[in-house]
Amino acid sequence: MAYDSKVSIIVLGEMGVGKSSLLLRFAKNIFKEHLTSTIIIDCYHTVIYVKNKRVRLELWDTGGQERFKCVINSYFRKADGVLMVYDVTDVSSFQKLKSWFLKLKDENEAAISIIVGNKTDHPKGSSVEVSSVTTFAGEHNLVFYESSAKTGENVTKIFEELTERVLESRETNLTEKGLESKESNFTERMLDSKEINLTERLLESNETYLTERGLQSQETIPLIKPELPAIQQFSQVPIHLILESGKATTKNLETKNLISTSTTKQPPPKENVVLLHKAPPPPKKKKCRC
Repeated sequence: MAYDSKVSIIVLGEMGVGKSSLLLRFAKNIFKEHLTSTIIIDCYHTVIYVKNKRVRLELWDTGGQERFKCVINSYFRKADGVLMVYDVTDVSSFQKLKSWFLKLKDENEAAISIIVGNKTDHPKGSSVEVSSVTTFAGEHNLVFYESSAKTGENVTKIFEELTERVLESRETNLTEKGLESKESNFTERMLDSKEINLTERLLESNETYLTERGLQSQETIPLIKPELPAIQQFSQVPIHLILESGKATTKNLETKNLISTSTTKQPPPKENVVLLHKAPPPPKKKKCRC
């Protein structure tokens, strides 16, 4: 059956914190008191509905043994979301989780992460101070849950929230890329093909060279004014306006420090510029001597 989105989630943490139990509870709604530890990595698939979308989840269960970390690291880059799990009865499992997080950020900074304190059902009670976890979560802008794979406490909620956050992040990125694409397309439309060599030369030095077509007279200079914010945002550096021929004036520009003008015919200065070409006057019509 078709689905609207696919999300890849990897579960990290030390051996014995209950990673496999969380996945089995969520994906198959079963719990086993004694599970064989995952050696390197295992995978489950399930489908859920989030934000009115049918989402296929690819769930990666990792072994927590130190000697396999280099193998597991290669899966970090593929993950959209990460569950970082520790055992609430084992302080060292939380301390080691911090190193997992730092490694994750080295490999995949864009992944959305949630911290999970598992085994809240254990009769020993929690040995990890919740304040320590919330402080760490706050420092890194992470969501924190406590859960029990045995009772099912918060298990579904955790996976659903992580999936929702991944989808929201994608939507945000698509919106930002759409704006960048719009600005890029605008830049391309302004690029004069006659100046490609100069353009490439400037781009090679991380500079931007733009041209505005159709400038028939000095009075049309203000027509570029509405487009300047887009140009400024695209280039992210001060913009300079150069009128390649004819006299330039700031009389109608009203852009203060955003634009400076020049009448030089020399190549643009080594900074981002908007080069305006003043079109030659139309040829005079010859009088008919009929």
